[in-house]
Amino acid sequence: MEIIQLVPHPMDSATGISDYALRLAERLLQAHQIRSHFVVYEKQFYGRKSTYKSEDFTETALADSTPEAIFSLFSKRSIGGIIFHYNFRGEHEPSRTAYWLVSALKLVRQQYSFKLIVMFHELPLTFNVRRFTLPHPHHILAARSLVKMADAIFTNSTKFQKTLSKWTSKPIPRLLNISTLGEPEEVPTLTAREPRLVVLGTIYSRPQIYQEFTNELLMSCQMLGIKEIYDVGAPFELNFPNAEGIRVVQLGVQSREAISELLLTSLAGFLDYSAYPGELSKSSIFAAHCTHGVIPILSKYNPAEADGINMNQHYVVAGESLKNMNLEALQTVSNNAQKWYRSHSIAENTKIFATRLLS
Repeated sequence: MEIIQLVPHPMDSATGISDYALRLAERLLQAHQIRSHFVVYEKQFYGRKSTYKSEDFTETALADSTPEAIFSLFSKRSIGGIIFHYNFRGEHEPSRTAYWLVSALKLVRQQYSFKLIVMFHELPLTFNVRRFTLPHPHHILAARSLVKMADAIFTNSTKFQKTLSKWTSKPIPRLLNISTLGEPEEVPTLTAREPRLVVLGTIYSRPQIYQEFTNELLMSCQMLGIKEIYDVGAPFELNFPNAEGIRVVQLGVQSREAISELLLTSLAGFLDYSAYPGELSKSSIFAAHCTHGVIPILSKYNPAEADGINMNQHYVVAGESLKNMNLEALQTVSNNAQKWYRSHSIAENTKIFATRLLS
């Protein structure tokens, strides 16, 4: 079976959604003989020549914002399904991309028969103009139309699930996020790891950790006997106090394999999701920490119990609370996090997609 995965960004851009789509495609092909063709739908990439290189998958960008751009995909190959990675965000000006794309898919479905699966990674319903928050009409119409049209609807957010469920009686399973950094077969215990802490994230999120949670980060290092902080990602000017015995190493952008190996050999990782209460299960970085057995240290408590994630059971909070946790207690946290992740691993999530595609 051959399918299209509609993705917002080129596959070699190493964004969270492109990595997610690739891991899904690899498993669909390996375990279910379903081959993916990636199609980039964001307007800024229209007509872009692909630089993505793969022996198993191909990539093209939409030519323009017309129904013909979607129809042309079906004229070249026999398509049995589409997985639409819905990842539009609230912008300062309403975007029409989501609306025209959904309208085009509706026209294509009148001529071609295929399974349509929508994965809502994001669900923007408003946008900001100066100090005002206004409804996002094109996104609201697009999302509601997709919910009615789709054969299957998934999301990784409790909040999105509640909103989408208001628009349909169809079941909307919540698929907790996967580790886009792979899933190691063997995970060393904490005693076999280096006294090192890892900071992963974007060029926007990582500086915030050093600026807003300096004391929590340093205190966590001191309590765990951390000697090095390895910062991974696009480089930036780091202004961080020289703490005695703690060295910060900026590694820059690294390959997926290198980051995986770093997580496997490090004691802890520091994450900040204070701006996303209850959304911890949406994070592929948190998922990667769990499956690699590294201790997830959060800047603050995150109310993610609805997704089976509990403080001091699957993660710890930076600062004073670490005083009461010895190595045995931390190993229990690591073990619990690994067990939590296994229930929604790449293999488990892919089975759900494959079942809907092949049914």
